[in-house]
Amino acid sequence: MAIIDIRSDNSKGVKIVSITAGQTRISLKFLVRVFLLNTR
Repeated sequence: MAIIDIRSDNSKGVKIVSITAGQTRISLKFLVRVFLLNTR
């Protein structure tokens, strides 16, 4: 679940969004891997 918080005047907000999106992508890959291992 990505938390999207865009603040136009704050570059920190954009960094938080990109970091959160990266973590979400990694966790999704991990969940898919676990799911594939469990279905075998």
